[in-house]
Amino acid sequence: MRNPFYVGYVKYKGELFPGQHPQIITQELFNQVQQARKAHFVGPSTFTPKYRTYLLKGLLRCAQCGEKLWSHNIRGYDYYQETSSQRGIRCPNPPGYVRADIVDEQVSAVISGLRLPDSWREMVGDLLSSKDEALELQRERNRLEEKLRRLKRLYREVEIEEADYRQEVALTQAKLSGMVNPEHAQVVTLGDNVEGVVAAWEIASKEERRDMLQMMLDAVYIDMTTKEVVGLKPKAAFLPLFNLDEPVKAGEVVLATSLTAGALDSAPSPPR
Repeated sequence: MRNPFYVGYVKYKGELFPGQHPQIITQELFNQVQQARKAHFVGPSTFTPKYRTYLLKGLLRCAQCGEKLWSHNIRGYDYYQETSSQRGIRCPNPPGYVRADIVDEQVSAVISGLRLPDSWREMVGDLLSSKDEALELQRERNRLEEKLRRLKRLYREVEIEEADYRQEVALTQAKLSGMVNPEHAQVVTLGDNVEGVVAAWEIASKEERRDMLQMMLDAVYIDMTTKEVVGLKPKAAFLPLFNLDEPVKAGEVVLATSLTAGALDSAPSPPR
């Protein structure tokens, strides 16, 4: 939150210099964050817990059962641990560890080699310009919004029980929130963010790389039998970028998404 790296600067010998990477957030947003941090600052306590940075903490999942792996440091080495069977969760894999650096290197190879198609901006426009689909989406939104108004009226007139009212409102609002109709400008901004991440990846610190992955991904899937990363799941907002007419690649590997599964599947040949 306080690192000027994200607005395009690098620090050298205590001084800031314009970096060769594009800024990921605006200077205005960065300044607002600094003001908020000062307003909520609390002085240091007498005890500061030791904190370790794990690149894939909270993201890495077992490809077989889908459960998250835990992060550990054992005798000076960082590991990710699969513990599903120990916690009573059905998984074909026995409990096991994988060295964090092995998995981190595989993901780093994908991100550093990530390339959007040359004409991705034009293709995003084509993808989002379906008038029939947009019209149908708007009709459904209007219907759900009208349902909320009717529910409110029925509740006011005591024609519906409070429990039923709250349940119907919650379900209807959930449907509304899931109806994403990304605007062209928003998706282009996300595409610029992806390219900014790729440009900055090699010079970014481990903490910065972790934050970049958290921005773009919901999950990273690993096959614990082979210790290989077998899939990445982008956040929903990034899906249009991976469903263009031309494939998105990481090096020579084609990255493909399934809208049904919502996953960005990759099949790299990672270092073991």
